[in-house]
Amino acid sequence: MSMNLDVFSPCAMGAIINPTTIESLKCSVIAGAANNQLEKEDRDSKLLQKKK
Repeated sequence: MSMNLDVFSPCAMGAIINPTTIESLKCSVIAGAANNQLEKEDRDSKLLQKKK
């Protein structure tokens, strides 16, 4: 499932941003308080950069 959002704010669950969720994200900002938002930092940060 995907939703058109302005901001996605992962605040409670860690590792929520992964290849599956990145593909379905339709937002311009990710800003949340969860400690480890990316499942695998090196991989997922690159995927997010490509999505720009």
